[in-house]
Amino acid sequence: AEELARTLIQNAEQKKMLIRSGKTTKGVFDFYEWEYKSTSKDGEVTMSHGLIISNTETKTFYFCLFESNEASWKE
Repeated sequence: AEELARTLIQNAEQKKMLIRSGKTTKGVFDFYEWEYKSTSKDGEVTMSHGLIISNTETKTFYFCLFESNEASWKE
């Protein structure tokens, strides 16, 4: 999970789309988050928020991705 999160965050950084990222730990769970902005070929701006929740004991994880057009992002 950590390697996946690192790769996804680095890709967003390289494309200069990354807004923020971070990692927190609570008990056996590691939380990796990142937020980025992308623009489609037709000029529409999309905001995305990625979340990986990893259980360090069971070596399992959940991957969540939330997306919205930029105009509706804060709603």
